[in-house]
Amino acid sequence: MGKRNPEQRTSYTKMACTKMAWQLETIRATVFAPDINALRLPDWRTLMGTPPSRTLNNPEADGTVEAGVFRGQWLTMGLARRPGRGPGRADLILAPLRPTVVVPLADPLQERIESAAIGLFTTDFPHFLELARRWLTIDDNVKRLALACTLWERTFTLDEALDIILRNVPSFKKIGDDKIIDFHSAESTTGLARQPVNIY
Repeated sequence: MGKRNPEQRTSYTKMACTKMAWQLETIRATVFAPDINALRLPDWRTLMGTPPSRTLNNPEADGTVEAGVFRGQWLTMGLARRPGRGPGRADLILAPLRPTVVVPLADPLQERIESAAIGLFTTDFPHFLELARRWLTIDDNVKRLALACTLWERTFTLDEALDIILRNVPSFKKIGDDKIIDFHSAESTTGLARQPVNIY
């Protein structure tokens, strides 16, 4: 994968209107506030109606993490008050249950391993957005709100994947005969064109 600027920003509308079948790999909503408790964010049971599959406590950050399954994927809710370390933060993160999937090929003796995805960006993003709206109520205590996701598109060759990134990520540049030595695919001949998206 070529190096990219992590602050690359684009709009949801622009990405959704592309003709390419972008897959949603991960998505995160984060809120920062001086007093994170003042937001009265719902816990897992309140938001989902069921107990979480896992609960972890972090005394150092005065925080908790709750996690479980949401629409067949892994949802994590984190809350950190961070006393004496700046504003508190809360995260709502959705990711695939497993990092990779096995894709069968025409030859029954062959298969391909590729990155797992939550689903199509255009169809699965709205479900997370609706959940985030139920999770967060904006008030004057909120100092910053960030929504970020990682998208990828399946390609048949590394050159095709590189071409997609060069055409769609302005901060990713290749000049002349410069070689991109860290661009690769994992355990397959198929490239993955990834696009980090931060929506503010």
